[in-house]
Amino acid sequence: MKLHQFIAPAAALALLGVTCSAMAQQTSATIEVRGEITPPACNIGFDRNGELTFTRAFNALDAGGTKLESQNIDMNVSCEAPTRVAVKLTDAKAASKIAYSDVSSSAWVDATAASNWSGSIFGLGTTPDGENNPQKIGGFMIQVPSGDATVDNQPGKMAGLQANDTLYYSGQSFRDSTLATENDGIRNGYTFYTGGWRGSGTVPVAFETAATTLTVTPTITKPANLPAGDEIQLDGQVNFELRYL
Repeated sequence: MKLHQFIAPAAALALLGVTCSAMAQQTSATIEVRGEITPPACNIGFDRNGELTFTRAFNALDAGGTKLESQNIDMNVSCEAPTRVAVKLTDAKAASKIAYSDVSSSAWVDATAASNWSGSIFGLGTTPDGENNPQKIGGFMIQVPSGDATVDNQPGKMAGLQANDTLYYSGQSFRDSTLATENDGIRNGYTFYTGGWRGSGTVPVAFETAATTLTVTPTITKPANLPAGDEIQLDGQVNFELRYL
């Protein structure tokens, strides 16, 4: 009897000691707060399903390269709420574009931009020659005349962004209004704002809607570089991707 009486208290003390030890070791606790803050959803789109069709007879091509007649297409950006966002251009056919010097300077709609920055020329695809070797068809340029846009239902501008995502403005249309994947001042695409041109270094502002008209002008390479007996299909493609700032 006495043996059991002494064993029971010992067991109870041992259990109590374990419990106190465990409580003593837990001297702090942590709450982790997780989640995400998402920007308002923005969308970008073009009229005419984003497609432009150009036609020219082969025998009407100029020997030094041919500038086709320009066509316009409207672009729209809309956000659920005012948002700082930019549009970044990527040439899906970059490997197929001709160089400025491959044709005469008069074959380019903006020879100054084309001669200074290859990023202002976008590829038109290739066509096979008689030996099935791919031949570059040409290149095209995209302009926003005077940078004009409608932003939140007011007159505004589509302006380039520098590497640090501040605005860029040179006062020269071949830099400011001829779009490019990049040039010597514009590195991170284009954004929109109301009013007239703003100086370089200005921080972009939020907007809810923006619309502008793009002018697209293809340049066809010298006909001597193309197969005369085959139908040649222009195949240019530029992606306009939204970037949240």
